[in-house]
Amino acid sequence: MSPASGTTPIQPVILCGGSGTRLWPESRETYPKPFLPLIDGRSLYELTLERCAALPGALPPIVVINAQQAHLAEQAAAAIGHRIPRLVIEPVGRNTAPAIAAAALVATADGSDPTLLVLPADHLIAPPDAFATAVAQAAQAGGNRLVTFGVVPTYPETGYGYIEAPTAEVSSADAVRPVERFVEKPDIETARGYLAGGRHFWNAGIFVFRASLLLAELRQHSPTVATQVARAVAQARQSEARTVLPAAEFGECPNISIDYALFEKSRIVSMVPARFEWSDIGSWKAVADVSRGVGNAVVNVGSSDCFVRSDGRTVGLVGVANLVVIDTEDALLIAHRDHTQDVRQVVERVREIKPALAVWRTTAVRPWGTFTVLSDLADHKVKRIVVNPGASISLQLHHHRSETWTFISGHGEVTLDDRTITVGPEVTVHIPVRTKHRVRNTGGDPLVFIETQTGTSFEESDIVRFEDQYGRI
Repeated sequence: MSPASGTTPIQPVILCGGSGTRLWPESRETYPKPFLPLIDGRSLYELTLERCAALPGALPPIVVINAQQAHLAEQAAAAIGHRIPRLVIEPVGRNTAPAIAAAALVATADGSDPTLLVLPADHLIAPPDAFATAVAQAAQAGGNRLVTFGVVPTYPETGYGYIEAPTAEVSSADAVRPVERFVEKPDIETARGYLAGGRHFWNAGIFVFRASLLLAELRQHSPTVATQVARAVAQARQSEARTVLPAAEFGECPNISIDYALFEKSRIVSMVPARFEWSDIGSWKAVADVSRGVGNAVVNVGSSDCFVRSDGRTVGLVGVANLVVIDTEDALLIAHRDHTQDVRQVVERVREIKPALAVWRTTAVRPWGTFTVLSDLADHKVKRIVVNPGASISLQLHHHRSETWTFISGHGEVTLDDRTITVGPEVTVHIPVRTKHRVRNTGGDPLVFIETQTGTSFEESDIVRFEDQYGRI
């Protein structure tokens, strides 16, 4: 839908990614919360794309994401029939201020000055029409104000930051309100006072402003952020679909949120009271609260208030209460429903014991397909690899392991240094240490093979890439 006459178009900017700690073990560093099928089989990222597409006058979104998750954003958009968003790829995370500044520079590179709608990829918002109304209200003020969204609290939450208004809410007709200050996460008694007083709103982390205004305010209040991000964008690798920020320049940006860098300093901040249901789905308890029933694959005997998700195994509950059970192929989480915010502490310890469990799932999604780890021991590793039609892995070599590929189905070709081998069912190819190699699917069906690794290191760090169609050099 085109924007109304005399208005600037809405440019959604979706902040996407994450470290995969809060919803572990389903989420991992390479497969974080936005992409998990949490809500009726849909991911929060998919729901965010659809929410943005439904806004009158909305342009295709800009998605800010890191390199190892970029393919997830593209594949998810394609899977639900949406136009592939323009990606701004961060080489390293530097919090929301540099991310938003980079997106604003990309959005204005053609000389336009759209109204930016900045929102996280992993929040749950309903209903869509209430969200659209709030965005329209914010956009009316976004030409000369920095507008944030304050969610009307429904209970005394201690896990959210708050926005304080100068007076108690008068009526629902107040579209845009002044902001007194931003408040850190309170203790429970303070949160109860906030709820009773009517002056405090949950900080949803959603913003609306003109791109030029955002950049001007950053130059005034956080000049180091503005200058360093501009330098990084100027040196970025640009294509029609991607802006790849350089590691050296972007890595020098301050690691700071937009709240600290700008919103707590600027004198032109306003708030729209957002009268929609909102959750940042920041814990398994939050997932349980918005889910129907106790979960899947459960045999329940005398238990209550439990939530279970299982990749396939049946989970039996006997005489327990208030538990969250998350069962995946390689890890199991059992937590009290009221302590799921502490799951990240478990992940910190997992990183010390078996780091791969914090990074990869047993089945990992890659730009070219998937791989499933079948065996991972000290002296070998075995994977089942699926390469999508027309796709190929990068041209690479390993210094510390050799590999043997046994093909099961599909057709393709393997490059070994200067040789090309046609492969199909029951063909086996051995790849010695320090041999450049690549496999390409040349057929119309998935190319499936078993990879057996032997050597002294089976980590991703032993991959040296020479050519890669997905920009991972």
